[in-house]
Amino acid sequence: MTTTPDHAATAPSRQLGPGTARATVLDILGDLVFPSAELAPTTAVIELMRHLGFTEHAVRQALTRCAAEGWIAGIREGRTTSWSLTESGSQLVADGIAGVERLCHDHADWDGRWLVLIVSIPRENRASRDQVYRSLRWDGFGNPAPAVWLSPHPERRRRTAQTLARLGVADTLAFCGETDPLGLPEDELVAKGWDIGAVTDHYRECRAEFEAMTPSSGKDRTAALLQLNAQLQQLLVTDPQLPSALLPGWSGRTDAAALLEIRQQWRPDARAYWHELVQSCS
Repeated sequence: MTTTPDHAATAPSRQLGPGTARATVLDILGDLVFPSAELAPTTAVIELMRHLGFTEHAVRQALTRCAAEGWIAGIREGRTTSWSLTESGSQLVADGIAGVERLCHDHADWDGRWLVLIVSIPRENRASRDQVYRSLRWDGFGNPAPAVWLSPHPERRRRTAQTLARLGVADTLAFCGETDPLGLPEDELVAKGWDIGAVTDHYRECRAEFEAMTPSSGKDRTAALLQLNAQLQQLLVTDPQLPSALLPGWSGRTDAAALLEIRQQWRPDARAYWHELVQSCS
């Protein structure tokens, strides 16, 4: 399972199905192969992704792009090519799995501190501004006021620093601290910073859809698992994972736990089907 910029968005998706071709390639290697060192033959990847509606051309293009990003490496054997995760690809997968598994955490140990950024980008630099703001939302930041971004997870500042450095944003003020009665109360910060209602709806709809699924074959369970992964990755982008102190009794946590349980139920059969598919393509 991975989380790449392919999944970045400012609003939850309502379309059930696999993610992009590139994200699906990484999901196959990440959820059906990782952490083993087994290779994924091109023919097996194509066959599985055809079942998800992708053309052979789209699959081959996605493999090429993933390799160009340095996430996977091809090993040629005669006229066939097989693929494995690189070191950076394995780290991407491990981070994605860890992130998705945190979706059901209530972060009850939150100490009340916020990481606050003041990011000012001239309006004429619209393309850069949109990219920076999209990346901050992808990192879980809320935007309660113009140029103000905040997160209750200051321990994740390293990733944020890397994001801002990569995007060339130098004029940024950053500080950590608790809220003060002089300013907005925390419930208003949450309401202004994030569209929690949309995230709640997304969780509820996903849970209803996937609990209603009854895939009976290994092939169908594999397809369903990859569809579920795509939604979990989208939720990882749009859910700011606010502590329970800020969202007491939030249904999203319960729904996330239910979705992760479904994933655990489908995963063994999906991995077994993938192994059979690889053997048949050898």
